[in-house]
Amino acid sequence: VGCGTGSLLYDLMVSCPQAELIGVDPDRAALAIAKRKMGASKSLIRWHEGFLDSLVVEDRHRPNKIVSSLVFHQVPERQKRAILEQMHDLLQPGGMLLIADYMRHLADLFDSVERLSLVPTATGAISLWRGTKKGTGK
Repeated sequence: VGCGTGSLLYDLMVSCPQAELIGVDPDRAALAIAKRKMGASKSLIRWHEGFLDSLVVEDRHRPNKIVSSLVFHQVPERQKRAILEQMHDLLQPGGMLLIADYMRHLADLFDSVERLSLVPTATGAISLWRGTKKGTGK
């Protein structure tokens, strides 16, 4: 979510070639750059120009993982929880959310929430979070 120019998406494609990937971003120019980075492999990725709330997936194609890197610090505080709720609802039961961002906590929407790491940078500490959705039901 918030794939931008596709650097992380490219790495995911290379390291997990069996994964079905969706690049979600509202910025048309950023998505164009991302597609160029993917080269001939761009057709292996489903592209969605828009915000997460406009992404439609069939139940049988619900993601088991959602990844977002350095997006949330750009989102107004009042919208962060709404986006996390959308991510939670989109995930299949037992699915996992992975976020890297300048965040002090992750919403209590997930069955299990763990900060995996805190990485100091010149602009502040980036937290690496993992949230897991309950394994049964919605």
